[in-house]
Amino acid sequence: MPTEFFNRVAQAAGCPSGQKDVFNCPVQQDTSVLQKANFDITETARYRMWTFVPETDYKIFTQRPSQQLRPGKRLNGRRLMTSLQSTANEGPLLTLRDIATDKDFANYIHTLLPLLDEGLRKRVLQVYAPLSPQEFTAPFSTTGTSPPTALEVSDFAVGPQQRAFNLNWKITFGCLAYWLADAFSSSSRKSWKYEYSIPPASHAADFFGNGWLVDPTQIIPADFAQRFRKAWGNFIIHNDPDWQAWDSSAPKMQNLNVTGGFSVRKFTIAGLMAAQSYGDVRTDIRLVDAYTWEGNRGKRCNFWRRNADGIPA
Repeated sequence: MPTEFFNRVAQAAGCPSGQKDVFNCPVQQDTSVLQKANFDITETARYRMWTFVPETDYKIFTQRPSQQLRPGKRLNGRRLMTSLQSTANEGPLLTLRDIATDKDFANYIHTLLPLLDEGLRKRVLQVYAPLSPQEFTAPFSTTGTSPPTALEVSDFAVGPQQRAFNLNWKITFGCLAYWLADAFSSSSRKSWKYEYSIPPASHAADFFGNGWLVDPTQIIPADFAQRFRKAWGNFIIHNDPDWQAWDSSAPKMQNLNVTGGFSVRKFTIAGLMAAQSYGDVRTDIRLVDAYTWEGNRGKRCNFWRRNADGIPA
């Protein structure tokens, strides 16, 4: 799909279709021509769907991420701390919000991943089936280590809508962070991963974790902010954030969270409501099993690596 959108832009910019080097023609066009082509093609995309993403050009990106980000592959860099969209609820801002039934969720899979064949779509429904038989009526934070999991409920949603949030996040950001950590955990490289879970933990919420910026939707204890800043400082200065490095055979990550207080549902951003923590909130930072996290997230990311052609990724 990324290549298809690029080809559409090239054609909209007046470049002939079918040419071998599709890149050279668009870069020679006037900027106003390219801007109009970009606008026209973006208008054809579905609501809240990515139109343009990096594509494999066999020069800068020599392979798709699922292939290139494997242990032992040639990569630049020695150390990595994966802050790549590592908040607990990345999906809500990026996902359709009218998914009320299992049928809606099945249709959303077809919309989000049109390259999947029918057999693989059915497999996705199985992989993202609820792990708990209980039906939840109100959003709340999960523990990450015990039921219910993010397949059933989060600070933002429950049921099919939450599964859609979770699915979109994994194929867009979440699993890529796992693959990056894997890729930098072999040979002479080292990687570390964290997940930012302070409710409501929406997209980019970790920008506020250092305590220097104010986000009215989350309470940041002073000692939390200090430890978060120190981790980044240690990584930059001493090449180690001071927690266990990632091991692809037994992956661990640092979960950055708070505990205590009480939960209130309020509006966040973009018209979304979410459970937010108030009151006597205390720092809760601990090392967790990244594979079994949220009902075996690592297993789901392995599923997407095996079936990455259908994303494509």
